[in-house]
Amino acid sequence: MTSNSLCSTFHEKYLTVHIQERHNARFSVTVAVNPSTTVRQVKQRVQKKCLTKDGNLCDLVMLQQDGSKDFFYVNVLQDDELIYDILNRPSNNCSFYLNISKGLKIRVYMEEIVAGMTYKTVVVSPFSTSQEVIKILLRDQPNYADDFYLVKKTTDNEGDK
Repeated sequence: MTSNSLCSTFHEKYLTVHIQERHNARFSVTVAVNPSTTVRQVKQRVQKKCLTKDGNLCDLVMLQQDGSKDFFYVNVLQDDELIYDILNRPSNNCSFYLNISKGLKIRVYMEEIVAGMTYKTVVVSPFSTSQEVIKILLRDQPNYADDFYLVKKTTDNEGDK
């Protein structure tokens, strides 16, 4: 029962959506939800609130309940899934990514203190965990173990401007 305490304390009316904007600014917006709210509706509400300065929609990274510490749980969501149903699943620790599609290629950003930011594209399954992603990264780049900080959907040539 206590293992699902994060979900059981889910705020009845508001959900915090964490955003990673293309130019690496990180911020959050809060949207109102109710038991009939779907993933698609949350995406639409967030997109209305988070147009970037240059007029592009920010990249949606993650939707999580306030208080959750698990920033890297990967889950594939359907647009018609109900938010309350997802948050009440004990297995997902109340946090998941928006916009990780079935293309299953994600871009992992790593910040190296001396060299700055770099990234590597990793192929994952719909239920890959952050630990599995880190293991793939460490095969090639063991020095980045402590610098892993964000998993994000790969977009076609965006973010390289």
